[in-house]
Amino acid sequence: MKNYYGKLEQPYFLSGGFVEFIINEYGYDKIIDLIKNPDDIEKIIDTTKEEIIVKWNEYILSSY
Repeated sequence: MKNYYGKLEQPYFLSGGFVEFIINEYGYDKIIDLIKNPDDIEKIIDTTKEEIIVKWNEYILSSY
């Protein structure tokens, strides 16, 4: 995420939405795993980073 959104002035706002997305789409246990091992996101979510970003964008558009 820092490669895509690291230059934002308020990254915490964005990260809160990402946490919400992970919990709602993949479950609370996955966000705990990601907090413990953020570099293993592809393994934990079982998809590529690019696909996660696509799904997150779709989630935001459908939720807000």
